[in-house]
Amino acid sequence: MTSSIVTRDVRFRAEAEETATALFNLAKEHLEQLKARPST
Repeated sequence: MTSSIVTRDVRFRAEAEETATALFNLAKEHLEQLKARPST
């Protein structure tokens, strides 16, 4: 029983990490686009 809880926790952490990475990449792309845009 304990192992199933651990497995669930590990899976949850992996998903959270993936989500955080995706959000970070989105923010980075957004910043790059803002920098690339000529300032008026």
